[in-house]
Amino acid sequence: MKPLKLTMQAFGPYAGTCVVDFARIDHGLFLLTGPTGAGKTTIFDAVKYALFGVMSGSGRKAKSARSDFAADDLLSYVELEFSHGGKTYRAYRAPEQMRRSKRKVAGEYKLTSVPEEVAFECLTDGLSLAGKGRQMNQLMEEMLGISADQFGRIVMIAQGEFAAVLNAGTEKRREIFRRVFGTDVYLQVQQLLKERDKNLTAQLALSFQQMNDTLGRMQVSKNSQHYDRWQELHARKDRGHRSAEYQELLLLVDAEDSAHKAKGEGELAETRKQLEALDQRIGAEELLDTARKTLESNKKWIQDNQQRVADLAQAAEALRAQEPEREALAASIATLKASLPDYAKLAEAQQNATTAKNKLSQAEMEAANATAKVKQLQEGANALANEQKSLANIDAIIERLRSQQKELSTQLGNITTAQDAVKAESASAAAYKRAKQHAVKANDAFAQAAQKHVQARLEYNSQIAGVLAAGLQDAQPCPVCGSPVHPQPAALSEGALTAEEVDALEAAANAAQQAATTAASKAAAAEEKHTAAQETLIAAVQKALGDTPSTLDISEALSAAKTQFEAESTAVQNQLESAAKQAERRDELAGLITTNAINLQKAQSDVETAKTSVSAARTTLAAHEATAASIASNLEYPTQVAAKAALKAMEADAASKRAALEKAMQDEQTAQRELQNARIRVEESEKTLNGQTSGTEDLQALKDQRNHLQTRAQSHESGIANLQKRLYDYARMQEDIQEILQQRGNLEQEQRLIHDMSAIANGDAAGKAGRVAFETYVQGVYFDQVLAAANERLQVMSGTRYTLLRRTAAGDARSVTGLDMDVLDRNTGVRRAVDTLSGGETFLASLSLALGFSDVIQAQAGGIELDAMFIDEGFGSLDDDTCREAIDVLDHLAADDRLIGIISHVDLLKEHIPRQVVIQKTTTGSTVKMEV
Repeated sequence: MKPLKLTMQAFGPYAGTCVVDFARIDHGLFLLTGPTGAGKTTIFDAVKYALFGVMSGSGRKAKSARSDFAADDLLSYVELEFSHGGKTYRAYRAPEQMRRSKRKVAGEYKLTSVPEEVAFECLTDGLSLAGKGRQMNQLMEEMLGISADQFGRIVMIAQGEFAAVLNAGTEKRREIFRRVFGTDVYLQVQQLLKERDKNLTAQLALSFQQMNDTLGRMQVSKNSQHYDRWQELHARKDRGHRSAEYQELLLLVDAEDSAHKAKGEGELAETRKQLEALDQRIGAEELLDTARKTLESNKKWIQDNQQRVADLAQAAEALRAQEPEREALAASIATLKASLPDYAKLAEAQQNATTAKNKLSQAEMEAANATAKVKQLQEGANALANEQKSLANIDAIIERLRSQQKELSTQLGNITTAQDAVKAESASAAAYKRAKQHAVKANDAFAQAAQKHVQARLEYNSQIAGVLAAGLQDAQPCPVCGSPVHPQPAALSEGALTAEEVDALEAAANAAQQAATTAASKAAAAEEKHTAAQETLIAAVQKALGDTPSTLDISEALSAAKTQFEAESTAVQNQLESAAKQAERRDELAGLITTNAINLQKAQSDVETAKTSVSAARTTLAAHEATAASIASNLEYPTQVAAKAALKAMEADAASKRAALEKAMQDEQTAQRELQNARIRVEESEKTLNGQTSGTEDLQALKDQRNHLQTRAQSHESGIANLQKRLYDYARMQEDIQEILQQRGNLEQEQRLIHDMSAIANGDAAGKAGRVAFETYVQGVYFDQVLAAANERLQVMSGTRYTLLRRTAAGDARSVTGLDMDVLDRNTGVRRAVDTLSGGETFLASLSLALGFSDVIQAQAGGIELDAMFIDEGFGSLDDDTCREAIDVLDHLAADDRLIGIISHVDLLKEHIPRQVVIQKTTTGSTVKMEV
């Protein structure tokens, strides 16, 4: 990537539009120079912002890049044209900013928020590549092969930062390298190993606690011969470490409880056998008891219900005798159903008569309306003709009103022009007054400064002998008399002025004189402008009012005249609008008169049609009324509704009679069936009891004996269940113990491995090279590459005297090392600390280190093509010879197609680097000047 042209507008300290044409420099060294704070580094900020949308420093935000010097309506933006891969590209960005609105709001311009604007295009192919910031950032990183942070570190070399790298210790360099080379991932590995070691140690402790809790669940019966041993183990606090003893005890109590369980199961089987025999005897006795109770209850039911069964049979027979009545009712229902269609015909005839009556009423109403409409239209025709006659001369009235309106508009325009002239004259008068006052003050300041200079010059001249005497030396000739002996040299008075102080007062007087001249020139210009404003005012007032009133009365006269003309203009406008409406009405009347004539003719035709409709409707009504009367004479009920209501009542009566018969017959059948069933149960009970009514056992005694045996069986079952539960718990506990022991073994093996790895990775394992963490080791590899690249430049700039070396041995085995650095002085053969270098030597070492970092980062990013570099300050600490050597190295670095800009204000650089971008700082913002 190589910049070709940078355009900035309202950006940073640059108020207007500034262009840096890098294409004119093409390649090699160039100088970015200018006073402090002028905006030298902003050039690089603008390049980085155009490419990646971010500024170079952590404190620089894109939103705050808008220039404080810029006008409110001027857009802040950066545009960079650059070449890459044989093609030319254009990157444009305007940050989110506040600008003056294009239109006035409530009579004034206000600041409004403008969103970010982005454009990225290939000028070679004429293609638009991106229109959004995030999309452009992604494309830029893919195309250049580096991130915004890497771009800032490769292309911009800030000397202060690399001087910090030069003089920092291992801990500080570790932080810097982490940021430059992105070694966070190795630090994360260290932290993950340390955290894993901590977690595994905690899991081991938890494993012992789990074993302690598991063994604590074991319970042993007080009747067990091993109870005392269990109590002894259970009382110990280190149960988690005694799993073997618990496992041995578990085997013993398991065998003991298994034997008790087998014995209980045998006793339970015998008890269940006795219960089975007893249940057979109880069952036989319960069968006889049930038969006796069934016989007694059924005999009693037959005795109580025989009469009820006879009554139900008699009631059913009485209802069956009413069959003729039900048949007659059914015949009446059938006759009424057959007549229902005639009722529908009657309803239809009645509806037709009602419809015919409504149509007759409608026809009579339409005839009346048509007659009334004819009368109305005749009256309307007369009114329209009279109105048309009254509007015959409206065009002449409109022409006269328009002429008056034009004249009033011209007069109002003249008044507005005159009022603007009054304001301009007042403003110019105030400006002239201020300029005149400023000129007087500047002239007074010049007089005072000149007086101070003259007095100082006289005072200094009076002390000139003392000034010369102060420079006399023994055996050296006097510059005035030539004598080498100075017996009584003149002495300076206490507090005597120096030549520098007199020169400073002279410079102040000259500056005051220049300020006074400038102020006088501005006052003369302001006076001339005020005179012109007065002449313009007089001409405008004469044109507006026809006369020139006194100065105090001009504004009031113009205001009064404007009010009068505005009132007259409003009145004429109202009259004109009214006349225009009347003209529209006149044009409308011709059409209305024609339409009214057509409507009148149609209305007269509608009257005749309506009279015909009335006659036909009367004939239709009479026919429908006669049909309805004929049908009604043959029907029993007056309407179909009444006939259906009577039919519904008859059908309900027939259904009630039928339901009563069916219920009586059903009740009779049910009673007869129940009587028959009771008789059958009596016979069955008598057969069961025949020959079995004597010699039976006591049923209650048998049940008491069974309850006793059942209680014994339940006791056996409970004991067996408890033993079974304990045996299950013993087996489960054995499994839990084995599982915990296996997990603990795996944890102990992994914890030993992770602990050793964490100690090595985090530098907790001491060695000959000291305590070197994993991240520091990786950084050391990068550091060796940086130092190798840096020494190629440092040996040239130092005349092969100095070589930077990484310290590989620690002072003691417990020190945190790995990134310490020394310098080898070949003049003395001594290896010493880098903080012993002088200021100029430190700069050369820092610059070499910075270039080395740039080389390694570019190689790390895949051999990217970056044909531009900026070096920010640092040359002020060098002597002339060292500065020339540094320039030679940079010039050699730029010997190919690379463009290297040095940001500095050092005079020696201005002499040795002819191609310069000069930043000029003013009170209204900075500007750019190319000197190539």
